[in-house]
Amino acid sequence: EMARVLTTQGLVFAGLSLPARAEATYVEALAWVQVAKGDDALEAFIRYNQAKLLVNGSRFHEAEAEIRRAERLAVKHNQLRRLVQLYTLLGNLRGRQGDDAGFVFFEQALQLARMINRRPAVEAQVYHEYGLFAMGMRQTEDGRAYLRRAREIFESLGLQAEAERVVVDMRRSSA
Repeated sequence: EMARVLTTQGLVFAGLSLPARAEATYVEALAWVQVAKGDDALEAFIRYNQAKLLVNGSRFHEAEAEIRRAERLAVKHNQLRRLVQLYTLLGNLRGRQGDDAGFVFFEQALQLARMINRRPAVEAQVYHEYGLFAMGMRQTEDGRAYLRRAREIFESLGLQAEAERVVVDMRRSSA
C-alpha cells in the first residue's frame, strides 16, 4: 500500500510541475514495490510515469531504460494498454531526439490499440501523439491526417474536451 500511496503522490507532484519531487517519490515507490515483491503491474505503471518525467527533462537515455524495464513487465503480464502507452512514449522520445524512425513505435502502439478495440479512446490518443510527432518531423500532411483521425474518434465517443485539445494542436501546427 505504501508504494501505491507514493505513486499517487508522485503523480500529484508531476501534475504540479515538480519533477524532482515526483522523481524522488517514484524512486521511493519502486523501492517499496521491490520489498513487497510481486506487484509487477504497479511497478510498470511507476516506471512509465518516471520515464515520462525523464523524457520531459530531456534525459533520453535514462527514459529509454525505464521504458524498457516497464515494457518487460507489461509483456510478461500481457498488459496491452500499458504497452500502447510505452510505445507511444518511445515514439515521443524519438521525436524529441529528432529521429523520424520513431514512427515505428507509433505504428506498434496503433496495432496494439486496435487489439483493444473496446477502448477506441486509447487509439485516438495514439493518433493524437502520432500527429504531433509527424508535425514535429515536418511531415505536415501525415500529421494533419493523424490529428483529424484522433479528433473524429474523440468526437464519435462524445469526448469533446479531448477533441478540442486536438483541434487546438491542429491550429497550432497550421500557424
